[in-house]
Order: sequence, then structure tokens, then C-alpha cells
Amino acid sequence: MGTATVISLVALGISVIVNVLSVGKFVGRIDGLERLIDFRLRNLEAKQDKYNHLQERIAVLERDNKTAFHLIEQMEQHNG
Repeated sequence: MGTATVISLVALGISVIVNVLSVGKFVGRIDGLERLIDFRLRNLEAKQDKYNHLQERIAVLERDNKTAFHLIEQMEQHNG
């Protein structure tokens, strides 16, 4: 085996190692991005749940408020 062949094989080996490390780094970035997206989605879902619960509570308050005004009107008519 000639010197040129040995140098070519060493260069090829180094190239393969560098490419494997680059792919590993890229996969690591994707994994980190997936975790970040998952974290943000869970937080967004929690906020949405709070908002939905608030909407339900407002609906109950509006219904109770309507009932109270109706009862006040009945009392005013009865006493008036």
C-alpha cells in the first residue's frame, strides 16, 4: 500500500468521523427542539384549560345574574 493510499484512507476516516459527529449534533438539536415544543404545548394547553374553565364560570354567573334580576322584578311588581 502506498503512502497516498494510506493518507487517503486516514482522510476518509477523519471525514466519516466528522460527518457522524455533525449528524449527532444535528439529531441532538432536533431532540432539544422537540422537547421545547412539547413543553410549550403543555403550557399552552394548561392556559387553554384555565380559559375554558373561566368561560364556564362566566356562563354560570350570567345565568344566576339573569335569575336574580328576574326575581327582583317579580318582587317589585308584587310590592309596587
